[in-house]
Amino acid sequence: MRKKRFPRIALAFVAGTIFGISLLAVVSFVNPAPPSPAPITPDEAKTLVTAYRNTAHGSPYAFKVDENMFAAMKSLNDLDKDIKEFRIYLGIENKSDTLGVVVALNKQGRDDLSKPLTRTVSQHSGMCPPVCDSQSPINLK
Repeated sequence: MRKKRFPRIALAFVAGTIFGISLLAVVSFVNPAPPSPAPITPDEAKTLVTAYRNTAHGSPYAFKVDENMFAAMKSLNDLDKDIKEFRIYLGIENKSDTLGVVVALNKQGRDDLSKPLTRTVSQHSGMCPPVCDSQSPINLK
């Protein structure tokens, strides 16, 4: 007597469908890892910066981060590895001393004031323009 294969085939089909839908759901809702920083040539950099400058965004198109700001970002990240993004506000104290205020951002890209804020001396940093390398081929029009 021949065994009925229909129930096994139907069961395999249903199990495969459920597995496939589950896999699709997992893949669809997992955020992909951001691309790693990739080395580029100076010509590629100039092309990218020029394209940005030609958009409505225009200016500023760069930001010089000095070692104090970099150290502040690293310090905040060392305290809390969940911090992935920062915003740097420029401030002035005593009417002339430029400061950087480094703020961690939350997953929505908003200032996360529940995390520590860092104040840095910012003598050699700022937005470009005006803090630009006027001799850099990337900056030349």
